[in-house]
Amino acid sequence: IIKSLISLTDKLNEADSSDIYAESYLFAAQKGLELSSLHRFLPRMSSADITRILEASTHFTTVSACLWKVAVERLLMSDASHSIVFLTTQLRHRCVDNPMLASQRMALITSVLLSEKAPWTNTAFEFLIEFIQSLDGEIRFPIESILPLWFAVVLTHIESDGLTDVSQFICTGFRSFAQDKGFPSKEFSSDISSTDAAVRWIFESVSEIARRNEMWAREAMLRWLEPVACVLQKVLPKSTMEVCTQSCRIASYIFRFASRLIYRSAGECNFNQSLFVRLCKLYIQNTLIVRNFEATFLDESVPNYFCGLLMLPIASSSYLQRIAVDIIEKFSLDYSLKQKMKRLLGDHPRFIPILYAACKADSNAFKFLTAIA
Repeated sequence: IIKSLISLTDKLNEADSSDIYAESYLFAAQKGLELSSLHRFLPRMSSADITRILEASTHFTTVSACLWKVAVERLLMSDASHSIVFLTTQLRHRCVDNPMLASQRMALITSVLLSEKAPWTNTAFEFLIEFIQSLDGEIRFPIESILPLWFAVVLTHIESDGLTDVSQFICTGFRSFAQDKGFPSKEFSSDISSTDAAVRWIFESVSEIARRNEMWAREAMLRWLEPVACVLQKVLPKSTMEVCTQSCRIASYIFRFASRLIYRSAGECNFNQSLFVRLCKLYIQNTLIVRNFEATFLDESVPNYFCGLLMLPIASSSYLQRIAVDIIEKFSLDYSLKQKMKRLLGDHPRFIPILYAACKADSNAFKFLTAIA
């Protein structure tokens, strides 16, 4: 019967027989077989038939490239659940027999989920949850290829049990990755209880790695964060205050532990379009300074941003001077933040006259810097 079916489907005309081919494919799939010529009929199939084929093919250890491509494209649809299950299961198979291919395919999925066509990061979050569940903690995955997706999710979602589970998976994978590379990393706690702690640990570890291999760390930061910046520019301005607060808290660790790794001078790049400037505009100029946050959050996060700026060549950059002065202007009236910024500047006394010169007379920043000069 199967041989006859294969012979019949090879003779079908894709223009008017895609529905017949779909039924034939599904029948064969029940027998554990995959028909050839799928690439001819798939573009003409209905959405419902494609969904059924994805379901039927999910557990095949190998699938045609055209089916993989369609599953990735359907991640942008309002209901991407069938594509997510199909792709995560296929990635699990590739992790076992070809980790490099698994990494390449994850990079492709990431580029789609973080593209301009993706309306939000909810699908990315659903994908990550399904993916780590499919691995069952038994199979190692090339963690670097999934980091951009994770950063996009943690910067656009509040804490939840699902997000914590994903973050713990990422930390475990990153520790193995660092060990395999012979990189140092901050002491790891297998009981990381929050996404906040996980992100901080990752960036502290990258900062440790940079002491031994700065070039790798600088390139890695761009690989992981460049794709995320475009998503953030679209998503963050529309976010709730709760999401915005969480995102600013997470981003503060980028500035504190990795500002010198993502910073490029005007001579090294198109400065206004650089990753560092885009993150400054997004988080400092257009969010932290503009919106009204709770005092507890500000007391915790503002020093991280300020500390990160003071690690950079402020003396040679009017842009850095302006950002630092803006932070002082906004937050120096808060007693706790005033004291913390004073202590941080105490470690960089050469910057005080430079920032003083960049202030407007009688401004809050001018008064603050005059008092500590």
